[in-house]
Amino acid sequence: MVDTLRAAGADRVNHALLSHDNADHEKAQNVLFSADIVYIGGGDVYEGIEVLKKKKMIDFLRRLYEDGKLFFGISAGSIMLAKNWVHWSDPNDDSTA
Repeated sequence: MVDTLRAAGADRVNHALLSHDNADHEKAQNVLFSADIVYIGGGDVYEGIEVLKKKKMIDFLRRLYEDGKLFFGISAGSIMLAKNWVHWSDPNDDSTA
C-alpha cells in the first residue's frame, strides 16, 4: 500500500500501528495528529472497531475528523469510517439486516 500511496503523490507515509499489544499509543496519536490524511486499512470491520475501542482511539479519531482531518479507507476501513453500517445476524436471511 505504501508504494501505491507514493505513486499517487504521497510525499511521506508514516504508520500509526495500533493492533499490536505493545503498540505505542502516544506515538500513534502523534503520527495521526500530524498527518495530512489518515488512511484506515481493510480487514475485519468488527475486529478493527474492537482494536480502536480497546486502544481508546474512537474519541481521538472523531476529534481529528471534527477538526477537519481528511480520512479515507479501503474495504473494511471505509466501512469503519461510517456512522452506521448494515449487519446481518444471519447472512443467509436479508430480513435480519
